[in-house]
Amino acid sequence: MSEPTLTHPPDPDPNYPTATIAPGDVAAINNTPPESPPGYELHALIGSGGMGAVYRARDLELMREVAIKILLPQYAPDSATARRFVDEAHITGRLQHPSIPAVYRVGALADGRPFLAMKLIDGQTLEEMLQERAKPKAKSDQPLTAFEQIMHERLDRLEAVLQSGRFLAIFEQVAQAVGYAHQQNVIHRDLKPSNIMVGAFGEVQVMDWGIARSSDRRPDAFSNDDKEADGTADYSPSPFRTPHSDLTQAGAILGTPAFMPPEQAIGAIDQIGKRSDVFGLGAILCVILTDQPPFLAETAESARQIAARGKLEEAFARLDSCEAEPELIALAKRCLSPEVMDRPADAAEVASAVAVLRADAERRARQAELECATTAIKMTEERKRRRVQRALALSMLVLLAVVGYTVRYIDNEQTQHRLDQEAQQRHAEADQKDRAATVRMRQLMTERDVSAALNEAQVLRAQGVKQIDDPDRWAFTLGAARSALKRAEVVLSSGEPSDELRARVGTARTDLDRDDRNRALIAELDRIGEENDIRFLIPIPINRKPSERYAAAFRTHGIDLADVPTSQAAEWLKEHPFRARLTAAVRNWSHALSPYEIAPELTQPEMARGVAAVGGQMGVIAVLRYQSLHDRLNTILDAVTEDPFVREWWGAVHRHDTATLKQLLTRPEIGRMSSHELSSLADGLADLRFENRKILADLLRATYHRFPGEFWVNFRLASLESDSKTQKTDALRYLSAAVAARPKSAIALVGLGGSLLERHDNDPIGLRLVQSAAELDPTSPWPYFLLGMRAVDNENFAEAFRALERAARLDPDTGFFLIHSAFISNHRPRSRTTGTGPSESEIARFIDALIVACPDHPGGYDLRAEARLKKDNGRGALADYRKAKGLMPPDYARRVFVEMQIDTLEPMESWEKKLPQVLNGRIQPTTPDLINLAGFCAKFDRKYALATRFATEAMADHPGLYTHWSKVCEFAGWAVQAAAGNGTDAGQLSPAERTRLRRQALTWLREVVTRKAKDKDFPLGSYLNSLSDLAPVRDTRELAKLPLDECAEWEKLWDDTRPAGTPQKPK
Repeated sequence: MSEPTLTHPPDPDPNYPTATIAPGDVAAINNTPPESPPGYELHALIGSGGMGAVYRARDLELMREVAIKILLPQYAPDSATARRFVDEAHITGRLQHPSIPAVYRVGALADGRPFLAMKLIDGQTLEEMLQERAKPKAKSDQPLTAFEQIMHERLDRLEAVLQSGRFLAIFEQVAQAVGYAHQQNVIHRDLKPSNIMVGAFGEVQVMDWGIARSSDRRPDAFSNDDKEADGTADYSPSPFRTPHSDLTQAGAILGTPAFMPPEQAIGAIDQIGKRSDVFGLGAILCVILTDQPPFLAETAESARQIAARGKLEEAFARLDSCEAEPELIALAKRCLSPEVMDRPADAAEVASAVAVLRADAERRARQAELECATTAIKMTEERKRRRVQRALALSMLVLLAVVGYTVRYIDNEQTQHRLDQEAQQRHAEADQKDRAATVRMRQLMTERDVSAALNEAQVLRAQGVKQIDDPDRWAFTLGAARSALKRAEVVLSSGEPSDELRARVGTARTDLDRDDRNRALIAELDRIGEENDIRFLIPIPINRKPSERYAAAFRTHGIDLADVPTSQAAEWLKEHPFRARLTAAVRNWSHALSPYEIAPELTQPEMARGVAAVGGQMGVIAVLRYQSLHDRLNTILDAVTEDPFVREWWGAVHRHDTATLKQLLTRPEIGRMSSHELSSLADGLADLRFENRKILADLLRATYHRFPGEFWVNFRLASLESDSKTQKTDALRYLSAAVAARPKSAIALVGLGGSLLERHDNDPIGLRLVQSAAELDPTSPWPYFLLGMRAVDNENFAEAFRALERAARLDPDTGFFLIHSAFISNHRPRSRTTGTGPSESEIARFIDALIVACPDHPGGYDLRAEARLKKDNGRGALADYRKAKGLMPPDYARRVFVEMQIDTLEPMESWEKKLPQVLNGRIQPTTPDLINLAGFCAKFDRKYALATRFATEAMADHPGLYTHWSKVCEFAGWAVQAAAGNGTDAGQLSPAERTRLRRQALTWLREVVTRKAKDKDFPLGSYLNSLSDLAPVRDTRELAKLPLDECAEWEKLWDDTRPAGTPQKPK
């Protein structure tokens, strides 16, 4: 298939009736030839249109013949016509398709008029071809025999079928080109035969995109509705007219009335879309079938009025009376439907329908050829039989004469008989040769047509491989290749194929199926990787969902990387045609299994329990999950990776060798890597270690200079720019570039929308971007996570409940983790002056709703257990923890905590029956027993005074308990609750006893503050503010009820532990 070209300019289409030179007036234009554009030498004028004239020219730099289109001199360089002229180049430059003309260069003459340089090729417009077809053929005056008359009729039928197939093939290519434009949200708005060029080698070009516009109407989308937009233009017909009223009108009504859909004819701009172009395709098909456009009138205005009323009865009658196939007529009528929604959705749907009809037309052409050849053979055989009959009659006469005259001629009779037999044998041999020649002719025709279709499919497959970064475009190209293969199969079934030809078609089908599977695999891997990139913006542990999706994607493709031997998996990757892309995906999969690097000792259950005992929840949650699969994937990657530099890089990443990584960044190999290779290197630095962030920043900035428009570079740079106002502005710039690179990326929209909402609460653009992400990918939980978390920050908890519940339904693992962080986690800071946050009853109702929504997930029961434990409902919490444990998968993020809480609460529960014996002195508890007794009294019976007594005894027996500072803070909370009169045993406490309990709590807390003073990075104040048990001595109104000296001591404690940036509480 040749490159898209400009053969010669479209037919005269006067866009503006004020022109002083009539379009197409070559003589007038020749009188005012322009100067040659820079770098070109103008030659002869080819023709002119409504806006410009086209000249044959020579490219002085590349020494090649080109076509130069120059704006007509009556239009000013800053006029709307000039802008429309340049828009045509912008549009065709945006639409990279073999049947849409490419522009070599856009420039301006010395007088400011723009010009376009395009490839020059000889050819005809579809209109000219149809006019030639309509001309009557000259007939010979020589008389014809019966045989010649029959053959002429057969040949005429064959020529009609072949000609119909040829025009249908041209129409299919036009529909495919317009279908591609529709996929890019571009509509042509002026489709007609004179805008379709057919080159000398059969290549088809859709021309004249001067009034095209974007169908999505985005603010940044190009538009040729200059006058439509401001409503200042009036409809005014052009003074120049062709027999079809084939005019591209100026003003509010743009297009050609004879081919114009009703919505365009009445100027309903908001209704003009892809189906309007479908009407134009139907109009072209109407001309192909009937030699006339849908709307016939003497003037353009009359044609427009007919089009505006949608009067298609005459056009439909002409279609019904033509000799085309009923299916083709039905397609034309569907395209020409006056109701917009009754037409096919876009040109791609029309192209698919035409592909099937064209295959059927080719089958009929083969049949007509066969019938013609068969008729010729039969007539030849008939003439031979007549010769034989005449010879036999003559022989019989001779034989009778010989018998009548003399017996001497008996020998001559035998001789003649022998000669006749020999003649018959020769005739039979000739007949056999004729049949063999016919079969051979059909074999050659079949091989020719099948080979042409297979070659076309192969070319399209090769084009598709180059479109790997655009899965939609790749799918469109493979669809065109499959249409070519289908044509080959149709010819194969109706022709005389050889075994070799059948094998070639089977091989092509297998190759195309493999390409389709590869495209689907790469598209799915890209989607998973893109969603996994959220970890660059939202630092949370990635759950098992990405890993399961990666595994499922490879299993669907025929390989189970989690199960097959690692050597087999490595060999499969090495031999795959897209080895680099799949290897990068496997590396992303490995990263998804270990999003955070942690100390190795945290993988031990005993150490995890110890860390949890002192509040290190986030550290334990980041324990490496899927360790065996993670190691397996790294083994496969080591076997596949052959590049020494890449092996050295990943070795340094796994060793956390910062010095080596910094040195590798200066190596020249970095500058030679592709964007995808650099992306894979960056994935290894995705954890939040400070030194890795610095190396990642250097790598990303170096990559940005080479690939400034690359999606992943901008997306990850945005995650690094979040500390200062200036950096946040840069983050917005990077995220905007990421959205521009992938406007349909839900994750990119979430990132940009979230950044805007972070700068300004309830930013309308930010909210719209996040909502657009949810509409674009309804299965993605991330938009709802973001909306939920923003609602939490804005204290709109009802909205947060709704959004996070939706997110939990879509992705329970990550959803429950975020909900836990937002509402349950002890480390979430809260305001101690306003007491912001949802009430416990609101949280309880929310968690119950989550359990109903996800009854088989442990997260809801785990959450409810935490909430109940905060309310010292130990029995209910233990029951929920046991329920959660029964539902937990091996990789549940909080598995260690659930087991730890069960191990902690069960010993407390065991003291329920032994408590009376402790109180009457029959059992003397040890220090661990005292701690469990205190926990049982507080968490199971809400006897805070008794719990404080046992805690005091434990602290006295073992002062080393201060190292478990979170436990000491819990003891202080029980003492404060008892002093406030809360609990089942506080009613008998005297005022003096309550004062003693508060002072005991203050003493414990002061000691914790003193011991933690050296740990500057630990947010002790935030932790104390999160403990609801301390509210009676923290809230301003409650403190006002205490004696002045005691109130002052508590105020000093809170001032000493006040988090940085928190306003001091008023005295």
